[in-house]
Amino acid sequence: MARQEDDPGLPIKFGPCCNAEYDPEPLSPFLDEVIRRAREACERNARRVAMSRREFLLPVCGAATTLAVLDACTRQALGIPTVCTHKGFSGGSRFANPADVGPAAQRHPDVNFVVYHSGFEARTPEGPYTAARANVGVNRLITSMRRAGNRTLQES
Repeated sequence: MARQEDDPGLPIKFGPCCNAEYDPEPLSPFLDEVIRRAREACERNARRVAMSRREFLLPVCGAATTLAVLDACTRQALGIPTVCTHKGFSGGSRFANPADVGPAAQRHPDVNFVVYHSGFEARTPEGPYTAARANVGVNRLITSMRRAGNRTLQES
């Protein structure tokens, strides 16, 4: 993809910074591939939402896409499978309840699970996890994991 004068580039810079006092080391083949894929993904996503590439890159859209590509490339390089799912903002749909995440994680301990919104419901007040609130909002994900025997949850 040819770089144009009005192209802001990727919102996340990879590699060393240089003030022209020395020539920085070239990027690794891994980072070259991350940059190539991130630029392609930003271009594709911009077209999908009917924005110019520049319009797409300036808000958080470009950073989120770049980080998603970096994550995917890293996981591919390390051989770590990842499953992403959306749970929450359901409007009452049973498919958005995170109750099935814990059993799935237990059956597949070699897989990383990314659970978008973690069962959050807009009209449900969130609070600390307690036994009385174990089946409310985000607490449903914690309850699912605990029932499946997983006592560790990683926040990101």
